[in-house]
Amino acid sequence: MMGLADKTIANCKALVAATEARASEKEHTDLEKQSLYVAASLDRCRRCGDHTMSLIPAPPLSLLCVDCEETLRATDGGLMWFSEVVAQISNTEDSG
Repeated sequence: MMGLADKTIANCKALVAATEARASEKEHTDLEKQSLYVAASLDRCRRCGDHTMSLIPAPPLSLLCVDCEETLRATDGGLMWFSEVVAQISNTEDSG
């Protein structure tokens, strides 16, 4: 099984290779052009670099893939609203 660091490095190498191939002087078939365009796309998970797809317009490298989102929810105890974060910080400062 590939770890997060190895997966991220492999995704970055694939992105760089596709970007370099698109910029090269070599003629590409339409299928190759399409594959390179997708591989060079920045619509990727900001944590691991896997391709992500959003239903609404989103900036590049702003989303999480399903695996990373599930991992972060499981390890971080879920997402908190800003008011919950402030309350938790306030409680730890009062008790300290």
